Amino acid sequence: MSDSRKCYREAAGEQLPFSLILMHAENQKLTTETVKIMASKMCGMILNKSS
Repeated sequence: MSDSRKCYREAAGEQLPFSLILMHAENQKLTTETVKIMASKMCGMILNKSS
């Protein structure tokens, strides 16, 4: 079954064994945390290099 069909089914109120919205939110949160860590490390490298 395609992902778009699952989205339509969940939006129509059908209970799926997982929540696509929750999966998307978790993915966004993890991606944001990863970018934050990477940016922090990069800033640290830049500040240490210019000292």
